[in-house]
Amino acid sequence: MQPIPPESTSPRLERSVCHDNKIKKTRRPPLSTPHRKTAMTKYGMIVLLILSGFLIFRPLLSAGQNTVMYIHSVKAPVYADSNNQSEKIMELKTGEKIHVLEEKGFWYLIAHGEKTGWIFKLMVRDKPPADFREINVNQMAELESKARKRPSAYTTTASARGLKAKRDRFAGQYKNDYYALEQLESMVIPVEEADKFIADGMNNEKKQ
Repeated sequence: MQPIPPESTSPRLERSVCHDNKIKKTRRPPLSTPHRKTAMTKYGMIVLLILSGFLIFRPLLSAGQNTVMYIHSVKAPVYADSNNQSEKIMELKTGEKIHVLEEKGFWYLIAHGEKTGWIFKLMVRDKPPADFREINVNQMAELESKARKRPSAYTTTASARGLKAKRDRFAGQYKNDYYALEQLESMVIPVEEADKFIADGMNNEKKQ
């Protein structure tokens, strides 16, 4: 009686098994729903940041040589060099028209009248301010006068109606310091300090 030979796997079956194993090794498992949402959120944030940066800095990047631009800051100092520590040549106001001659980092070399100097990019745009185009100087002075009278008129009316006493009781009951809030709202930051804060931030970013 002849012995029964052991079952042999056919070469075709072996190749099929190897092929299946290879597929199983290279195939990645599908992402679960939370991971998929996280990945989509990350990609969405990246796209949003890119679009926001493009919209914000598009006017800054579009300025070429001898381009007409307009001041958007209340007070825009013009320096002798592209450094806020250099000599201040002049100070421009909102809506004034300038000519961009050169671009250097965060600065523009501009010409205004017979003078030239360097100014921050963030203080200028390629279109004049909407308020400056629609409101003349007399209207702006009238609006400013009304804005100064409005708080005092409100305080007088509120005191006459007894609202101030009611507010005091409310503040004492819930431990809210409205007086500190009023003092904080009355603080005014000079434009020069705000401009210096922006300039220092730019310089620190360039150093890093």
